[in-house]
Amino acid sequence: QPLSRRGASWSYERRLFTASTMAWSLLGGFLLVRNPHDVWATEPSLLAVELVFFLVFYTMMSHAQASGSRKCMLLFLASMASGWPIELLTLFNHELDNMWHAQAMVMAFWGKEPVWMLMLYGWLLYAPTALVWG
Repeated sequence: QPLSRRGASWSYERRLFTASTMAWSLLGGFLLVRNPHDVWATEPSLLAVELVFFLVFYTMMSHAQASGSRKCMLLFLASMASGWPIELLTLFNHELDNMWHAQAMVMAFWGKEPVWMLMLYGWLLYAPTALVWG
């Protein structure tokens, strides 16, 4: 049904917009998932970056598992584990908590940390090392 401002279509558009402004709270608010249409309406480039990093994360995880090498899987886990403590330290230490992140589609730690930023550490550390190991 086309979304125009004539007749019954207008009420359909308003209902659609109202339904799209919801966010899902999972694990007691630990993980928040926003509707991608809301993120696209306010910050389309943020949604694009987030989807790219979800794809990159999935590709790295698949590569680590498909390689059959224990060293690739350990590299993947170590690359994720090395960046997260720094991020969490700056997030939960009130003296260091001097930043604010835009609200992405998937947010962790009660809406304070975009999940794509946690995946970024894996890409920064895993990809160059796995490429050199070839």
